[in-house]
Amino acid sequence: MAMSPEDALVFATGQQQFLPTLFRVNPSLAVSPQLWRLGGDRKRELFESIVAQHAMAPEVVSGITDAILESDSDGFIRRAFTQWGQIAIFEALDYSEAHGSSLTANCRAALSFHVEEVVSWIAMGREKSTTILAALAYVLAPYASRVAQSDTKVGFILSMRYARTSGRMMQTTLPPSYLLWLSAMPRPHHSTLFQNRLSEFTGSRKSSS
Repeated sequence: MAMSPEDALVFATGQQQFLPTLFRVNPSLAVSPQLWRLGGDRKRELFESIVAQHAMAPEVVSGITDAILESDSDGFIRRAFTQWGQIAIFEALDYSEAHGSSLTANCRAALSFHVEEVVSWIAMGREKSTTILAALAYVLAPYASRVAQSDTKVGFILSMRYARTSGRMMQTTLPPSYLLWLSAMPRPHHSTLFQNRLSEFTGSRKSSS
């Protein structure tokens, strides 16, 4: 069905009962947050109509993930992560970071079932923002021992990221999520990796000043 999201919005306004059919026939329409909002109490039908689709293009999955979050439909985000895996998880994290917002409660809860993907996203590519890492510290704190043992880089990032951006290491006040993370880290990991890296960092700052 050659219909754009804008055409679908005009067509379905006042007759929202047709939206699930439109999504089923053309899943790419589901990238429109306006159509999700228009769906109102039919959002579950909208979601069911697209999860039944097979082999959707990655860019469509990413667009749908963004639309779910932007339209305040994140009650479906856990199923989206289960259905579409890493593509949806990474997109949700990218979206949340790009919009400068913390993760919603539904998103945090859903991410707790996908620790490996969260760790991979933190370690991958560019340096992540303090806001998103603070939110993810809450998500990963119950799994601190597992994360610290499997990926020391991510353990260190979560332990030190806020302090590194503060400008003055010894005068930093850590937010609650970081305190939760540090308190959950296994003691051997905390006393070796964290303390050694802290010494390295403060030493490098003194030598460069």
